[in-house]
Amino acid sequence: MAAEVWLHTWYILEGIWNVRFALPLNLSSFAWIAAIAMLLTKGSSIWTAFAFYAGVTSASLTLVFPDIDNYGFPHLRFLHFFITHGLVITAVFYKLIIERTR
Repeated sequence: MAAEVWLHTWYILEGIWNVRFALPLNLSSFAWIAAIAMLLTKGSSIWTAFAFYAGVTSASLTLVFPDIDNYGFPHLRFLHFFITHGLVITAVFYKLIIERTR
């Protein structure tokens, strides 16, 4: 959650925040919201199913085919992109393997 607050703060400070791409209305944004809800709820839920099917699929494809404009490795936008998408996958596998959720 802090990563998204940081991202929107950075968008505003750079003067590039725009309603067309900044609102959390894409699959990746829904996936991280589902991953957070999944970790906060106990047991099997709709959040776990959505984070598993939509989150792992979209995050995996996004990590293979990144879309980060012209921001290279040392840039914080680059790090934010890969860390947040990797954490969605990590959260789902944590829930499945460590907590043994079905």
